Amino acid sequence: MTPDLSYSWAQALNDLGQVSAITALIGFMLFAIVAELALPRSRRDGVVAMVAVTGFAYSLGTAGYRWINGLGGPAYHGYATGDSFALFFEILFAILGILTVAVSHPYLQKRGLREGEFHILIMAAVIGMMVLGSATSLVTVFLGLELFSIALYIACGFIRNDSRSQEAAAKYLLVGGFASAFVLYGMALIYGASGTTLLPDIATRLSASAAGNPLLVLGIVLMGVGFAFKVSAAPFHMWTPDVYQGAPIPVTAFMSVGTKAAAFAMIVRVFASTTALRRIASAMERGAGETTSSRGAPGFGSPGQANARACLEPARRSSGRAAHGAAGHRRRWPDRPPARTCEPHRAARSARARTIPQASRPRRRQVRRFRPARRTRG
Repeated sequence: MTPDLSYSWAQALNDLGQVSAITALIGFMLFAIVAELALPRSRRDGVVAMVAVTGFAYSLGTAGYRWINGLGGPAYHGYATGDSFALFFEILFAILGILTVAVSHPYLQKRGLREGEFHILIMAAVIGMMVLGSATSLVTVFLGLELFSIALYIACGFIRNDSRSQEAAAKYLLVGGFASAFVLYGMALIYGASGTTLLPDIATRLSASAAGNPLLVLGIVLMGVGFAFKVSAAPFHMWTPDVYQGAPIPVTAFMSVGTKAAAFAMIVRVFASTTALRRIASAMERGAGETTSSRGAPGFGSPGQANARACLEPARRSSGRAAHGAAGHRRRWPDRPPARTCEPHRAARSARARTIPQASRPRRRQVRRFRPARRTRG
């Protein structure tokens, strides 16, 4: 079957209308880049800040208007959408962008940093987050993920003369690169198992019997690991304290809300909205539960735990004795009676001491005590 490659101007305008908030913000970002290059140094910072706030406000109004009137629908042959879910996150990210510009303006002026470049990076990150919210294809998901990640890599190291900021940028770059590799590898495996990158088509082509497909299961696991890195979910949250401490304060505030919301939107789009992946995840959970129940739950009355406790009892006793001996304590163990109640051993020890000659006995070390000299009255 030959795919329909026709694309008219009316369809192009309709698709632009579905992602009008993103399109408007891209236009304002390009205008801010031109203003940053053309205007003198003394005026460019204020102008770029005004352009950024205007772009966020226009995107907020556009998304709110479409949400109230219910004008959402698919766009670009199913690669994006403008439904209520996408419009909600577009409104959220637009508000976050306005607040970030308001907070960062006095901070950047106090630190003597270039304000125009910073606002352009924030606009690029917000665009990537909006793309994640409206993505209905694995390709679009990866595009939005990398767009906001690359912008935040640079924003974390925006203070060039601060070693902590450079360290935060380097750590975030390395961890983000690993996470992106996991996500991309998982997407490739899912595409190999389903034959498409569109999330609705993946849901229709895969059935509940696909839960036993190792290629698909491995792809879901790799994507889950990559998403957990992005959302700072345990145990993949080790990078968060270092990056948040070294990044500029406005960037930390922006990342603490924006990256988490974008990652949750991405997780909901990929997993919750795809019926087949949801069935596979539930089947994997049922299989893990059956394996645990067949092996025996680790309770107090299970035979496996009783055997483990019996095997570990000698090690526990020896470690406890070593610890108490190192601390200078003496503990009365049940298998070794105290020295006070062992009369035969005491008698044998005293008899052995009487048979040893006095000259061969080890001498006790005499410790001279320091006595302070007495003061004599003159």
